[in-house]
Amino acid sequence: MGAHHSHRALTVHTSGPVTRILLVGLLLAAVATIAGLVVLWPSGDRPASPYAAEGSPTREAKCCPSVSPVPW
Repeated sequence: MGAHHSHRALTVHTSGPVTRILLVGLLLAAVATIAGLVVLWPSGDRPASPYAAEGSPTREAKCCPSVSPVPW
């Protein structure tokens, strides 16, 4: 009761222009990705958002006592 079949590797032949087009497309996508990372990477000299909370994001917030004890 088994499905006996083989998984032979297929050899795919492409023409020179097709290979060049695919490689150029891949290269353009890589360049666009790197350019996007460089241009859109956040910098530290941006003004604060008017919607952001004041203070440090690592500061412990004061909150209501919980019903169950916190495990940490």
